[in-house]
This record gives sequence, structure tokens and C-alpha cells, in this order.
Amino acid sequence: EYLRSLAARIGRNMEKDRIHIHGSVARRSSDHPNRIYVDAIAGVLIALGFLVVFLSAFLITNTLSALMARQVLQIGVMKTLGATRSQIILLYMALIAAFSAVALAISMPLSSSVSFWLLGFLSREINFQSQGYRVVPRADLLQIAVATLVSQAAGIIPILRGSRISVQEALSGIGAAEGEVHPGFFDRLGERVRRLPRPLLISLRNTFRSRVRLALTLVTLVMGGAIFIATFNVRDSLTQYIERLSLYFSADVSLTFDRPYRVDSVQAVASELQEVRVVEGWAGADAQLVMPDGSVRDNVDLIAPPGGSVLIQPILLSGRWIRAGEQNKITLSELWLERYPGLKLGDTIRLKVNNSTTSWEVVGFFQFAGKSAGLFAYTNYETLSRLTHLSNKAYAFRVAA
Repeated sequence: EYLRSLAARIGRNMEKDRIHIHGSVARRSSDHPNRIYVDAIAGVLIALGFLVVFLSAFLITNTLSALMARQVLQIGVMKTLGATRSQIILLYMALIAAFSAVALAISMPLSSSVSFWLLGFLSREINFQSQGYRVVPRADLLQIAVATLVSQAAGIIPILRGSRISVQEALSGIGAAEGEVHPGFFDRLGERVRRLPRPLLISLRNTFRSRVRLALTLVTLVMGGAIFIATFNVRDSLTQYIERLSLYFSADVSLTFDRPYRVDSVQAVASELQEVRVVEGWAGADAQLVMPDGSVRDNVDLIAPPGGSVLIQPILLSGRWIRAGEQNKITLSELWLERYPGLKLGDTIRLKVNNSTTSWEVVGFFQFAGKSAGLFAYTNYETLSRLTHLSNKAYAFRVAA
């Protein structure tokens, strides 16, 4: 707010010297203009990280359940020699801790290397200065906590169940570590259906013998498949959305001149080429949003194709698109709904265009690129060219073959 007020005061002083201000941007020194892309990438990676941790917990639980079921005899021998239940629990918890330590020793340097490689790639792509490879204590502590706490929490339930078995049960081979077995559906099915092959009945019965382990196995497989599918869904969704955004730029050639030219003159020259199908002159202007108290708030990019343009196919969220011949009608991008939640169809906004304040009726909202595109809006060429005193002229032309 201080920076905005300072910029407004500087702007007023410059306008007194007849210097025209098109707009101003206030940003903290720590906010990179492309930070939203990094946040988006980080959000996807964090979501995948939580899913992987969740999946790993099920793998640990399932592995420990199978291990305790296989080592019933060993537990019975240890108890025969005087081992208490708490000692057996500590023994298996120490086993988990040992495996966690080995996994942590392997994963920490690898994850750190990959993370800084990704950071270096992003710094080159979106132009920020990386501090280079270094130790990040918060990240290291988080990895240590996940390796220590998640693994122990995932393994405690099967360890408690397995260590509860008595010496008599363990040495008799009952296998109470897998839980008490009750006749299930497939056991009853085998008693009633005589025509099914015996190996098939045995395999079905063994599959559903330990329902807890079966549930853990299914959840693990489902989670693994869900992560795999979700990753490719994000990729395909992003690709398809970029293709949808290309419908806003349907021209084959975009021409931008250093001064305005008459639209009909450019159309006549371009139409001499038999490959040219259509030529449109588009208007554009930098505007500023005027608040009810008269203060200037945000910069707005105004884009104005001619009425009935065939070189744009918008993605409408609500309302309608601009029609040919309309005056002072406007459609807004989806970012307006986030910054000004009370804005709705039929409302009037005021924009400062070419140093004059005009009123615009909102007739629609369209979807574009969210926060990355900033505040921008579409109106028709006839209205904007009149406000910028460039009737039948344009800087920008779009050509379709």
C-alpha cells in the first residue's frame, strides 16, 4: 500500500509536467514476476510427495504384516527364552529404524541434487538468480522426520498384533499374527459348489484368508495406479489447456508496426496474395481501473478485435462475448473474479483510457491463464479505436491463410 501511494504521488507530479502515465506496478522486492509458475510446479510436486509418502506407509504396513506372519515361530522361540512383549516390539522397531536410516542415507543426497538441478533449470527459464547448491536445514529436517516418524507409525500396528501371540500359539503354528480366521464367502462357496476345480477354490480361499493384508495390498496397488494416472492426467490436461488457449491466437501471422496504418490499406495490400484468407486490424490500449473513490488501482490490458472476428474463439465462463456495433461493452478475464469477488454480469466498471475516464458494462467473463496473464479484457475495435483517436487505424494486424 505504501508503494502504491508513493507511485500515485509520483505519477501526479509527473502529470503536472505533462508527462502521460499509462500505468504503474507495485511489487515487493522478494516477489518475482514469474513466481506463480514456481508455485504451480511446487504445488504439483508437493501433492505427489504426499501421495508417495502415503503409499510408502501402506507398503511398510503390508511388509511388516507379512514379516510378522512369517516369523511367528521365531517370536515363540524368543518368548520361550524369556523375551517380553516390549522387548520384541523394540526389536522390530529397531529393525524399521535401521532400514529407515539406510534409505535416508541414500535418498537425502539424491533428492538434494535433483532439487537443485530443478531449481537451476527454473532459474534459467524464468530468469532469477539462484543461490547455488547449499544445505537447507528445513528440508533435511523434514526428510529425517518423515523417514523416522512415518515408518515407525506405519509399522507399529502389525508389530503390536504380531507380538501379542502367546508361546503356545506360536509354537503350534496357528499363526495368530495374521488374525483369527473365520469361514468366509469362498469357504462356503467351496462347500456348496462341487463343479469348480479344487486348485481354483484353494487359490480363492487363500487370497481372502487374511482380509487385512488383502485390503492393504489392494490399497497399495490402487494408490500406485492413482499416482501414475494423476501424473499423466496433469500433463495431458496442461497440454490440452494450452491448445485451448491457442484459440485466442488463431492468426497465422501477427504484424505489429511502429506506427498506425489504415486498416483498409493494409487489407488491400495483404489481399493481393492469393494465400491470404482474412486480415483483421486489432486495437489495444493500456488502461487503469478507477475505484469508486476516484483512486487508480490496477493496470488493465484492453484488447479489441473487430466485431464478429473469426480469429478468436474464447472460452466463456459466464455471460456472452462482445457483439459487433456495441459501445462500451466489455468481457473480463477470470482473474477479475478473484480480485473483485463482488463483480458480476451487468455491473459497470470505470477505466482510465488515453487519459480519460469511461464507463463499461460487464457482459461476460472468459477463461484464460489465471494469475499469469494479469488483469485484461476484451472489447470491440470500434469502441477502443474511437477512445484512442485511431478510427480505421491500427498498430496490430492478424492474418489468416
